[in-house]
Amino acid sequence: DKQTKMNYTPNSTKRTLKKCINEICEHPEAFAKNPGKDFTRSRKLPFKHVLKSVLSMTGKSIRGELMEYFNLNPSMPTVSAFVQQRNKVNPYAFETLFHAFTNSINEQGLFKGYRLLAVDGSDLHTPTNKDEKGSFYEGTNGQKPYNLFHLNAFYDLQRRIYTDAIVQGRRWVNEHKAFITMVDRDNTSI
Repeated sequence: DKQTKMNYTPNSTKRTLKKCINEICEHPEAFAKNPGKDFTRSRKLPFKHVLKSVLSMTGKSIRGELMEYFNLNPSMPTVSAFVQQRNKVNPYAFETLFHAFTNSINEQGLFKGYRLLAVDGSDLHTPTNKDEKGSFYEGTNGQKPYNLFHLNAFYDLQRRIYTDAIVQGRRWVNEHKAFITMVDRDNTSI
């Protein structure tokens, strides 16, 4: 079996991601929590900038992230404006972007005729949100309250990309169900 040689460079990968973002941003109404209302007016943070800024975040404070994203521009949006705009985005936008990007890398690297997928899960701490019942934990023994999610992911070993992921609240985690769901929705013919 011939294996497809991967010629992806950081620049070509970035171009592919930008292309996927641009395609999704052609229809912001499809990814707004309130279609017909959200992202209909011109703002400092249109849909495209909200997506790109969220993707570029590295773990700093929101203010620090915005300062970096807007290159310390004094007319950058406020943290409040960013949070309001971010809250208008349906999480489906990021899922769609993820799948558009991974599907654009259409090389089917095989190992002896087989597709090799690794499956694993990891716990993720997120900012505290008491309303998120499936992930919220009260702190004990002086510990602050926190939220914990579980990320289940498929990783294609030959293509070196994640091909699917499911995030579950840690209280309701079911790795077997997540695995079955990812297998069922895998659209590759291999």
